Amino acid sequence: MPLPYDRSTGRTTKLGSLGEQLLEHWLTRAGFHTARADAEGIDVLAVNRSLNMRLGISMKARFYPKFRQAGVLNKVSLPKVQASCSVWSADPWIAVYVESNNQGLLISMPLDIYLDSYVYPDKTWYLLNIRPEALDRLRLV
Repeated sequence: MPLPYDRSTGRTTKLGSLGEQLLEHWLTRAGFHTARADAEGIDVLAVNRSLNMRLGISMKARFYPKFRQAGVLNKVSLPKVQASCSVWSADPWIAVYVESNNQGLLISMPLDIYLDSYVYPDKTWYLLNIRPEALDRLRLV
């Protein structure tokens, strides 16, 4: 049974928090130590010493009635992500958690791959194609 969704500020905030927690959960399962970041542009810091990886991740959570293209990163936010990652000596990553009435999807990738491969720019947003065929290509990266 699909659940109704009200786009109120409170629910949007909770959706963002859920996305960050889900991301941290999967990173922990992959051997990372994580911390919520209160830094402009990034939401989660993740470190995996054995892989020598330090990630600064900007999490974007959105609700869409149907998965097509997700407004993931506002163009004015890109320099903030890069600047914060520079301060924390972390590689910039983008993560998105999107929900519809009956589906949820978590995607994360390095910012450069996101910008080079899966971006559909418009005037304000870097948009990510999340149609099923595009997701199949994302899984190969």
